[in-house]
Amino acid sequence: TLCYVGGIAIGNLPWVHLDAGFSLQLGSGAVALALPLLLLPTDLLKWLRLARSTVLAFFLCIVSVLTATLIASATVGRFLPSHWQVAGLLVGVYTGGPANLAAVASALNVDPPLLVAVHASDVFVCGLYFLFLVSFAAPLFGRVLRPFCSSRCDTPEPAAADPRQAWVPNPYALFVSALFVAAAVGLSALVPWADRNTTIILTVTTLAIVASLHPRLRAVPRSGETGDLLLLVFCFSLGTVADFSRFDASSLPILAYTAVVLFGSVVL
Repeated sequence: TLCYVGGIAIGNLPWVHLDAGFSLQLGSGAVALALPLLLLPTDLLKWLRLARSTVLAFFLCIVSVLTATLIASATVGRFLPSHWQVAGLLVGVYTGGPANLAAVASALNVDPPLLVAVHASDVFVCGLYFLFLVSFAAPLFGRVLRPFCSSRCDTPEPAAADPRQAWVPNPYALFVSALFVAAAVGLSALVPWADRNTTIILTVTTLAIVASLHPRLRAVPRSGETGDLLLLVFCFSLGTVADFSRFDASSLPILAYTAVVLFGSVVL
């Protein structure tokens, strides 16, 4: 959020003139490089083997988000000409977080003002939801749900890594990610009938998931942290091309759409 705000502040200064095309290309490149880095540490087979109930819960979460999005499209969507893009962005962020938001935005060629408006709406609505979680949720749900404590409740937490290392990108991880992006760009050139951005995002994601099955690639240090840094580059570059003067009452349907999706999926 701070990167979005900082980019918007700099991009809307009257004496600052930035190249919007370069900012968009920089943001798209950062997303493409970040996706493999965020997916490489994933131990997919271990998830499926040891966390079956969690996988089932996540599947039900996806169903709930999709259902709530359909409801939002049928009710609030008629006030949004690009409601299909808003739907894609919200499904992405509520099933996979900011990385999915960035990937979907790149794949669907979402205009920066629309993406920033969706992100701002998400921050506002989620703020209300988190306020509920830290206030009324515990006593309310505690009447129905039993207290949970895993078998490792009394196990001390492992020592945290040096936080300064999180700001040092791993060159090897960047090289591996660059190889995946190069392969995705090459494949997109071989299938000119498909949307280029969508092909690149799907190819990079698929290659990264397959590569995560290899233990050595999965153990590359600081790959996730390096991917997070690249997402910050995307957020900042996107903010610089968002024309703040274009935000007005027309953004209210986006806020309403976001509220229906989030609270609807929570209720489901």
